[in-house]
Amino acid sequence: MKKIIVIMLLVPMILTAQAADKKEDSTKKSGSSTEKDFPTQMIDSDEFAIRHISFNKKVDPAGKGELLQVDFQLENEVDVALDLYIHIIVTHEELIWAYDSFGEKKIVPKKIDTRYFSSLPDDRSLFEYEIDGEKTIVKYPKNIKAGVNTETGKPYHLSDYMAFRYEFLCHYRRKYEFFNKATILIFDDSEKLLFRQSYSLDKYRR
Repeated sequence: MKKIIVIMLLVPMILTAQAADKKEDSTKKSGSSTEKDFPTQMIDSDEFAIRHISFNKKVDPAGKGELLQVDFQLENEVDVALDLYIHIIVTHEELIWAYDSFGEKKIVPKKIDTRYFSSLPDDRSLFEYEIDGEKTIVKYPKNIKAGVNTETGKPYHLSDYMAFRYEFLCHYRRKYEFFNKATILIFDDSEKLLFRQSYSLDKYRR
């Protein structure tokens, strides 16, 4: 499978290493789809709570690969119902390191190599941006309101409580590796980002 480079939104070391070139890069990207300031930190909502999150690995009954089952609960903490748009990105990623001039000591993570990518909604183009002439995955959707309930085709409607479950298929392939990262983004009806968190599945997966 063709490898792609992913811009991680929560890798402080990489952001620090790129700080020196930030001014130059922003000039190159001015007016492009990457001009938006993507969030770099965890965001937690005052309007709802996300609880009992779990990432479970299962065998695909059809034998095509393995499934990552994502479960969590949303609890409304305000007096009005909320219409929410949910996006989830799951990947298998590895750090590519920059070494010293002797090629021996690791200096800083240079980039992140993503071996596999899946998302909800199941539309890769939502997260593909062109940066410096290269197609790149960014963990932020181009169309926020594409993150609708897959059963109703409408926003997720949170009155009091809602249980969420979705399964991502990781296909068997050469040099097979299962997902090891997940990012959840939840927006309101005005497209404001209410919740963002990245998870290492090595820690959470059962």
